[in-house]
Amino acid sequence: MRARSSLGLAVLLAALTLALLSLAGLPPLAGFVGKYLVFLVALQADLAWLAILGIAMSLVALGYYVRVVLALWTPPEGAGAPADPPATTGWGRLALGLATAATVWFGFGPSLRTIGIPGLPDLLRWAHASAAALFT
Repeated sequence: MRARSSLGLAVLLAALTLALLSLAGLPPLAGFVGKYLVFLVALQADLAWLAILGIAMSLVALGYYVRVVLALWTPPEGAGAPADPPATTGWGRLALGLATAATVWFGFGPSLRTIGIPGLPDLLRWAHASAAALFT
């Protein structure tokens, strides 16, 4: 039973790590694509200072996210076996899997556009228009 709960904990930690790295804006994750579109539109609107500020704040946030990720994966000193992960239902596992897959999928989205994924150019156009609406 301990091996299975350790695997479940590792899966939860990996999903949270992926989410935090996406929030930091690291490629090839969805957070990178979102930040890229916002910064691109800011540059197109002659707001280079805002794009630079956004990049600087993303770097500051990355420092915080890395500290959380290190705390997740580093066991405390003198700790015994890891605690059992919270019980998840089949729906919870499905939601976690879909959210994690979407984070990676939308991160690779712009490169997948070149191989002809149906509907993806429309999604990227919509995302670009949404980012542009922030600066109009």
